[in-house]
Amino acid sequence: MRVALVALVVLLAGCPAFGGAQQSTTTLTPVAVPEVPEYPPGVGPTGVRYPAELAGAHSAVVENTSYTIVSNRTITARDGEVRSLLSVRIRLAENRSYLVSARTGGPDGPLFLGRPPSAASYWSNGSVYLRALPGPDGPILNRFTPPNAFVGTWRYWRSTVAFGGEDGYDFQTFLGLFGAIPTDLAAVETVDGTETFRVVGTESLDPGFAKAGSGPVTNVSLSATITERGVVRGFDLRYDRRVDGRPARVRWSLRYENVGSTTVGGPPWPGALSAQEGSTTSTATSS
Repeated sequence: MRVALVALVVLLAGCPAFGGAQQSTTTLTPVAVPEVPEYPPGVGPTGVRYPAELAGAHSAVVENTSYTIVSNRTITARDGEVRSLLSVRIRLAENRSYLVSARTGGPDGPLFLGRPPSAASYWSNGSVYLRALPGPDGPILNRFTPPNAFVGTWRYWRSTVAFGGEDGYDFQTFLGLFGAIPTDLAAVETVDGTETFRVVGTESLDPGFAKAGSGPVTNVSLSATITERGVVRGFDLRYDRRVDGRPARVRWSLRYENVGSTTVGGPPWPGALSAQEGSTTSTATSS
């Protein structure tokens, strides 16, 4: 019995029974397992899968917060002539005060500022509406009264002008854009401390997404960046189409900046609030 107990102790201790080399030990090093990203609403590993879900998430995030929208759209003829240009920068505060700078150009450009080329800036705190036009000795200021409850208000700028027309708005635009253009997930990146998802597309299933021209849409190129919360931080869209019966190249870029941190103070022009009060119909024409 004593011999058996000793043998058992030797076996459990892992010691060599007949004077061999000491037993080696292996240390396991933990291996980092790649994290599966938490995709934005409506987005998966293959790109945008549910456009309505993504568009709804974007609209919900920006509905009651501040942000800046920068939108630029150009229509260029085959010979390189710019037929239409719309450039607008909209700063919208949480209390819905706004400061807008807008510029149009080209013989077929939008008319909401007057005949292109034209430029103007607008400011409002919700009760006072000011417009500044370029003048030889500085801005020419005047107050104006919005012609109705929509045109000239912050809703008009952030919904209609920024998104290229009466059928604008962020939800409708993103629903149509990602519903018509299949996308692939190209990269997951961290930009300014925020995880973003870049999707790209190169074909169109439906020309309804296009804001300009008529007929078939060809040579489509879309690149968009989406945050984890579903905010479409920006996109760059290009396509060929016939505009006014002529072949043209359309390029539209739009981006959101300073979401949640955009502020708008008083009007940036000295003496603006003492400008003679008047009314204007120049903002009554939709882009």
